Amino acid sequence: MASRKNRSRKANRKSPQLPPGLGERLRQRLEGLFAWFHARRWVAIVVGALLLFGGSLAGGYWLAERLEGTDSDRLARDTLEEMKRGSAPGSVTVGPKYARIEDLPDLPKYTEVEPGQLWEASRAVSGDDPSGLSGIPPYDEWLAVEWQHPDHALDLSVALLDGDTVASFVSTTADTDRGVVWSNLTGTRPE
Repeated sequence: MASRKNRSRKANRKSPQLPPGLGERLRQRLEGLFAWFHARRWVAIVVGALLLFGGSLAGGYWLAERLEGTDSDRLARDTLEEMKRGSAPGSVTVGPKYARIEDLPDLPKYTEVEPGQLWEASRAVSGDDPSGLSGIPPYDEWLAVEWQHPDHALDLSVALLDGDTVASFVSTTADTDRGVVWSNLTGTRPE
């Protein structure tokens, strides 16, 4: 069969195709990427998780380094300014003054309060603990386990009295080997 000619007397040929545009090439690449992920989804998940972990680890160290440098620089500047102010003749240092708990006037010492009063106060405030971890055992057990515990820092603990009743208190524990102090129980009677 002979080739037909169209009315314009030209042979039937297809029009030349333009090369694909940027959007088409991007779509083809994304389709290829999705096909690869679909065929190897477990490998992709593991590789993605490892990349995220590595990125978060490196980013965390970078961020910590930035924050640490900022705080130490500010602390150094503040210290130098304070030293300059203190070296000037006739300068008065304005700032908090710290004292030992024993030096504060009219503050009853924790050891001056009867253990039974503190046990009753502990029982009264333990119900308000949202964590539910402040269960108070019977008095004899509390006396042996809490009050007489070797790390119980009686000298760092405080109790405020309202008459003969403990109104508020802070029971403190100190680990002198590690240089750490924390509050066992802090409470104020709800009454």
